[in-house]
Amino acid sequence: MGKTLTPFRKDRGIYSIPEFFFRSVKDFGTRYALSIFREGKYQHLTYKEFGEKVELLASGLRALGFSYKEKAAILGPNSPEWGISYLSILSAGGICVPIDSLLKRYEFRHILEEAKVRWIFLSSKYLDDILEIDEELKLFKYLIVFEKPSKEVPRYVITLEELINIGKKKPLKPYFPELDDLAVIIYTSGTTGKAKGVMLTHRNIVSDVSACYRSLPVYETDRFLSVLPMHHTFECTGGFLLPLYSGSHITFARSLKSRDILEDLKNSKTTI
Repeated sequence: MGKTLTPFRKDRGIYSIPEFFFRSVKDFGTRYALSIFREGKYQHLTYKEFGEKVELLASGLRALGFSYKEKAAILGPNSPEWGISYLSILSAGGICVPIDSLLKRYEFRHILEEAKVRWIFLSSKYLDDILEIDEELKLFKYLIVFEKPSKEVPRYVITLEELINIGKKKPLKPYFPELDDLAVIIYTSGTTGKAKGVMLTHRNIVSDVSACYRSLPVYETDRFLSVLPMHHTFECTGGFLLPLYSGSHITFARSLKSRDILEDLKNSKTTI
């Protein structure tokens, strides 16, 4: 039989996104948090490992001069690296600007210029576009790529692994913003003109997460399959932050092909 819906059970508290994440790291440390199919097998990250990476990346950002309320963008596919980047930006006291990876280069430029983004986490797939934009605008302090680039790059391009190593030299406790601090700027689809930035606070987002947790039967034993793009507020809230809040396990779908999704559903034993 399915689970019984229990309306408005007690939540796990309303805190800033980094604070509730690190509470989950403490409570669910040895459980799997994130999984993805790569190189012919599923690769897993426990809550403890996830938390360590976020803490070290946030420390690395601060060591490089990333300041409170500074903006950093994310551009890339659904992946553990996307989630780690998102939480490290917020844990360094910053504001996250998620970008739709299907946009055109001129649309990337508009968002990055208008939001005054000085740091960006990205898949190397988009590196050439972002370097071209920077040639024109001279925007960035650092570009942090998920994977090692296949060619020579400017000195201000570093990898996630290099940023983690910088953080190891001077580890710092994560920064816990106030609930009414700005957390993310989400750009609209721009169907009636240029995309516009929507500003969401930690309270905006976590109150939604808490309401979902209180009204839906979501438990630490649940397994989520993440299919929709994570830059979407719906997916980021319901398919990423909610399972982290509840201690659940997220598997990132390897593609939108029905065959791959069916395989991922079966292999990850998805419940949600």
